[in-house]
Amino acid sequence: MSLPRTLSSVLLAALVVVGAWAPQTVAAVRQTWSLAVFSGVETGGTFYKAKSDGSTVNWPIPAGNVSYPGTEVRAELEQFADFGLRIGHRLGDHWGFAGSVSFSEVNVRALVRSAANRIEAFDWDQVFAVNGQVVATWDLLPRGNSLYLLSGVGWSSLGAEGSSFSQSGPTFVYGAGFRLRSLGPGLHLDFEFRDAILPLDLDEEKERLAAQAATFDDRSILHVVELTVAWVYSF
Repeated sequence: MSLPRTLSSVLLAALVVVGAWAPQTVAAVRQTWSLAVFSGVETGGTFYKAKSDGSTVNWPIPAGNVSYPGTEVRAELEQFADFGLRIGHRLGDHWGFAGSVSFSEVNVRALVRSAANRIEAFDWDQVFAVNGQVVATWDLLPRGNSLYLLSGVGWSSLGAEGSSFSQSGPTFVYGAGFRLRSLGPGLHLDFEFRDAILPLDLDEEKERLAAQAATFDDRSILHVVELTVAWVYSF
């Protein structure tokens, strides 16, 4: 099982446990709109892995237009931080929806394996990411501290700083969270995780490495797990 999917399973189980024992407040929910500022960390993932026919070749790296010798190269998205804004609306005791936009700068590393089976890491490129999402939410409890579930769609755009690499397209999102509503009138915290599923199109990279790669294993689907904390004001 991949790391993002393993984290998703563990975090969902933990949130269910927290939701079961957390003390509940008795204040009625009157606010229907909310504004939030959030920040968090996101897991990385592998873009692609390319191998030569066993001989040492020079793998061209986008950043700096340089190349490094080896028998294999792997481009990986490192763990990164993001921040964003969110607006939400409650449709009743349990259902609601929320729209958000987040921004992040991501370092992509190139891991090059030499003929001696040594792996060296180099800067592949810096990528600026913008993500917009619209999700439906369902609160387990209509008032007080509560576990909630979410699912929705979005759009992600990735643009490299040192090369022409870019990606943009739809994302599919699911996740869960815990609302801590006992902070005062109109104020609460959301502890949340989301698994964003991003389809990739790496044909341009495959063509760029065609002279060196005997095999090119791209990841057509990238899972990015996001862990965030949001300060929320309801009105």
